[in-house]
Amino acid sequence: GDVVEVSLDPAEGFGAHDPSLTFTDDLENVPPEFRHLGAEVEMQGEHGEARTFIATRIENGQLTVDCNHPFAGKTVLFRIEILSVRDASPDELREAGLPPGMH
Repeated sequence: GDVVEVSLDPAEGFGAHDPSLTFTDDLENVPPEFRHLGAEVEMQGEHGEARTFIATRIENGQLTVDCNHPFAGKTVLFRIEILSVRDASPDELREAGLPPGMH
């Protein structure tokens, strides 16, 4: 029944919003399959790395895509309510690096 709230500012959570990872182009230059909010577009960076951009805005005949995490630049509040407590399984203990029988 305990409730815990944890607030993460951008530096602790998903980082600052980086404007250099946001691009806007005329809608007519964008293939039709990407002309909707939430569309995912994979592009290559200048060093050949693949990045996924998400269409975040369509306005005045232009489409904006953003490669930042959706929570970048935002403070995130987690509200956690404990509903039940149980012992860890042997697999969970092994993943945590604890020997069986340690809780």
